[in-house]
Amino acid sequence: MKTWMLALLSSIVALPAGLACGPGAAPRTTTAALHGDAARVGEVAIATSLVAEVARARRQGLRRALDDLIEDALLASQASVRGLDRDPAVQWACTAAVARFVPERLSDAARSGGAPSDDELASVRVTHAVVRRSPPARPARAFATAEAIRSAVATAHDDDAFERLAKQVPHPGLDVIVERLPEFDATGRIPSGELVDAAFVAAALELRSRGQVSEVVETPFGWHVIRLTERVAPKQDSVERLRNDLAGAVRDVRVRSQANAALREARRRVPVEISEAAGALMAEAAAGVQ
Repeated sequence: MKTWMLALLSSIVALPAGLACGPGAAPRTTTAALHGDAARVGEVAIATSLVAEVARARRQGLRRALDDLIEDALLASQASVRGLDRDPAVQWACTAAVARFVPERLSDAARSGGAPSDDELASVRVTHAVVRRSPPARPARAFATAEAIRSAVATAHDDDAFERLAKQVPHPGLDVIVERLPEFDATGRIPSGELVDAAFVAAALELRSRGQVSEVVETPFGWHVIRLTERVAPKQDSVERLRNDLAGAVRDVRVRSQANAALREARRRVPVEISEAAGALMAEAAAGVQ
């Protein structure tokens, strides 16, 4: 994604080069000392490292990559002149492109973390309470209910107490389930062969001490509060095999754990408001584009 960042806007607005520049409108190209940058288009600096990265990704020569990036920047400037950068679809595409940098950088960091440690090869058994997704479960209300459950189970001394306290939290109209899960490792696979959601797996494996309770974890199934029942260290005679077998899964858990932390921190700083009529509004919008 990062090698295509400057190209994204021009690909969205899809302006032909001739239309963008027009007769007699070709930009003046000069050479200058640019303090290490390969080129500069207006206020946009094109770093030599970006040129090299694009050349590798597109399997083309450095000069061709530089020319392409210059064209991208020129077309992006035309988008600004024409007001296309204020189009909601373009603005959101740019926001989404920037957002993709976070997991990408986290993935780079995960790969640089080396082989899985013995601790990362551990498996866990957990108990959790989940406010399930349903039409009455508006996100704000569901999250608040999960937070109430998390507060209620803070004093739970065992899984039985966790279940009892979680079920006692009022949740009129909401579907709340409390259950114990079989043992699973970084792959998320339980003995039946089913897979636990990746966000849930990462949150569960972050728990270190028996009885520790997670923050609220959102998955496609709902909003979860997880309690660690047991953390099981790998058997010594299987450590090296697991280190090889689980390498990819552990890397994914590292990325997801860091992404979960980033999302939690962002939610604390950035207010999120969802319209009470969001469902109806989105259905109406979808019907209008069919």
